[in-house]
Amino acid sequence: MISKIAERKAYAERRIKEVSLDLTGLNVFTEWADGEHSYVPMIISLAGAKEIYCYSKALGSEEVKRIQSINQYLPSFSIYPRLTIGETYIEQCDIVMNMGKVRPINKEMIDMMKPTAVIPMMMMPSERRVEDVDFDACEKRGVLPVFLDEKAYGILDSIGLKVLKLLFEAGLSGWHEKYLLISSGEIGFRILRLLKLYSEVILPYDNMIIKDRNYDAIIFADYYNKYKIFNYDLPDNVRIINIAGEFDYEGYKNKGLRIYPDIKPRPGHSTVGGEYLSFKILFDIIILSLKAAEVAVRARLAGKSIAETVAIVLEESPGIF
Repeated sequence: MISKIAERKAYAERRIKEVSLDLTGLNVFTEWADGEHSYVPMIISLAGAKEIYCYSKALGSEEVKRIQSINQYLPSFSIYPRLTIGETYIEQCDIVMNMGKVRPINKEMIDMMKPTAVIPMMMMPSERRVEDVDFDACEKRGVLPVFLDEKAYGILDSIGLKVLKLLFEAGLSGWHEKYLLISSGEIGFRILRLLKLYSEVILPYDNMIIKDRNYDAIIFADYYNKYKIFNYDLPDNVRIINIAGEFDYEGYKNKGLRIYPDIKPRPGHSTVGGEYLSFKILFDIIILSLKAAEVAVRARLAGKSIAETVAIVLEESPGIF
C-alpha cells in the first residue's frame, strides 16, 4: 500500500507538472505548521525553489528541535527547508506566502521585502483581511499581493461539500431535511445549489423575524460580515453547522446545542480548511497560488511595472486582483 507521504508527493508532482509550476532560482518564505500544512515545504521543493525558509512566530528552540523530523518529507530532495524564528530571511525571498504562522504580514515585515516580492494570498479578493496583511504598506513598497481565482478552478465549490460532510458528522443526511442557511455571495450560492437538490433550504433576509424554528440545522457560512450575525433563541434539538460567521457561540454552548465543528468562530475566518475534505484541495490552493506568484515575480524581476504585471498575471495564471 502506498504510504501517506508517497501519496502526497505523487499528487503534488502531478499537479505541479499540470500547471507548469517552476520556482527555479526563487526563494520562498513560508510557514512551519503541523498536519497537512507541514507538506507545504515539500511542494515548494518539488517545484524547484532555490531556498525555502519555514517560519513561525511561535517557534522556540525546543520546538525547532522537535520539528527537524520534517526531513521525513524530503528524503531525496536537494533543497532542505531552513527553520527560522526570525523574520530577517524575508529580505532574501521573492515569494512570501500568506500562511497562518507567518501572519500578520505587517509593515515592518513588508519593508524588509524586496520591492519585486509577491505575496500569494491563497484566497478570493472578497476574503481579504486587512488585519492579516498591510495592503497600504504593500502598495508603498511595490510588493504585489496576488489572489486566487478559486471560482475558476472549482475550489469554491468545495465549500458546499464541507457543509455536507459536517451535516453527516452531525447525524444528518442532506436528504429531505430543512436548513436555515446564514450565508451570502458566491459561497452562499454554491452551498444553496448543492443542498437544495434534496432538502429545503431557507435563506433569511435582513432583519427578518424567524418564526418557523423547525429546522434540522442552522448553517453559518458567512465569510463577509464582520459582526455578530445571529442571536436568535433556538430549540434544543437543532444542530449548528459552524463554517464561518460570528454567532452567539458561548450562549448556544451553554444551552447545550450541538455545534459542528465545536470551535469558536472568528469573523472572516473559516473553521475548516480544504484539507478537512482532502489534502488534494489544500495542495491545489497552494500550487495554483504559487503559480500565480511565480508569474508575477518573474514579470517584476524582468522590470515590468505593477500594471504590466497585473495584466500578465490575469492572462497567464490563476491569479486575480
